[in-house]
Amino acid sequence: MIFDQHEGVLQLKAATFLTKVSILFSVVAIMFAVSGCRQGDTGTSSDCAVRIVNSVRDSDSISAKVNGKDVVKDLAYRTGTPFKGVNPGTYSMAVKIDRNSFDAQTVTADNVTVDSGHWYTAVVMGQPGGNPPAKVMILDDPKVSTAPSDQAQVTFFNASQDAGNVDVLINSIVAFKNVPYGSRTTTTNLAALPYEWAVKVAGDDYSPLMDPVTLKLSAGHRYLVVLTGGTADTSIGLTAYSDK
Repeated sequence: MIFDQHEGVLQLKAATFLTKVSILFSVVAIMFAVSGCRQGDTGTSSDCAVRIVNSVRDSDSISAKVNGKDVVKDLAYRTGTPFKGVNPGTYSMAVKIDRNSFDAQTVTADNVTVDSGHWYTAVVMGQPGGNPPAKVMILDDPKVSTAPSDQAQVTFFNASQDAGNVDVLINSIVAFKNVPYGSRTTTTNLAALPYEWAVKVAGDDYSPLMDPVTLKLSAGHRYLVVLTGGTADTSIGLTAYSDK
């Protein structure tokens, strides 16, 4: 299954989440002193910005603190916050992973350096109390470029601990090859069209990990497409996070 945040497919699932995040991200604006970064028309900093993505399969939700202050609460699995402008500096992040009312785990990312001219995605991933363990992985994108007005930019990230190394096919052509767990690909420009995506075991044409799905790309957008879920319970799927 695939979700496209920009096209609104997530709206049914995320109505409550967006209300909570909009309130809590006002705290982010104060805490990071957003006025220190230039703001574009979308509210995204053109100089430096961060967002948080929940890719922990067994989680009900996650909540995050930065430098001891609440910034995100009850962020559901397979959802993410918008990008928000931050000031360059060094930060510490603590993420509480809630699995049920009686089970929670906290993972940290200390000494996270935010440099001017970079965008960052903090992906919370892994298995609480398992192997590989849950962790916060910081994806640094120094390009800070906007997609061409007639194209979209796409990057793939493998956050499925069950999948192993994967090949990603777009319209039956291998676009990203042999991507390990916890790895991100380079960015690819594509025309703003619908595409059929498929994910297979790396090097094996006969072992699809999920049914093909369609993702419609919008011109001028940058997408991070994240593979999450498990193979045993057939929950593996793709989530597309747009920069707008």
